[in-house]
Amino acid sequence: MDLEEADFEIQSQKNTYECPRFKVEETVYENEGGLRKTYQVRPAGDFLIVIPRLKEQLLFVKVNNPPNPYVQWVFPVGFASPGVAIADTAQTILLENSGTVAQRFIYAGKFNPSRYLNAIAHVMIGEGLHRLKEKNEEFANKIKLFTEKEVGELLTDRVLGDGLTLASYVYYVTSQHFWSEVHKDARSVKKL
Repeated sequence: MDLEEADFEIQSQKNTYECPRFKVEETVYENEGGLRKTYQVRPAGDFLIVIPRLKEQLLFVKVNNPPNPYVQWVFPVGFASPGVAIADTAQTILLENSGTVAQRFIYAGKFNPSRYLNAIAHVMIGEGLHRLKEKNEEFANKIKLFTEKEVGELLTDRVLGDGLTLASYVYYVTSQHFWSEVHKDARSVKKL
């Protein structure tokens, strides 16, 4: 028999936090011997991380989320909307987080962000960025473009500490390597 929740019964469940996009549930389990375990799980829809790219630079958004006292640079993130095309949702997330829009989106991959979440994180690359003039002042100090070399330095300095951003960046680098190899193969085929 697996040592999973089969030995435990749910004693109580309650919402400990709720907002329009998600809620945190606390569940208390207890086994016959009186051992209690408490878990806080955040039921969520699928995440959508947008990697905005302008030529050879990536756009990041500055955040400071308590209780983390540090300022970090992250990719725009939100939740996928059921029944809405993923590219449309990516455009909304990009606009709400950075004041920019993209001409096109490329799907880079998906991953499970945590074993505690019933969700998938989808990664989209947004290309052909344009900043909306009416958003210039609002986002002036909240967004910044970094080269890949600068992103490496931010990783070393631990300024890119957000797990969704780090995992998404791995997908971005992997997809760039894949497409450069595809284009290299295509060029060699054309020469034949």
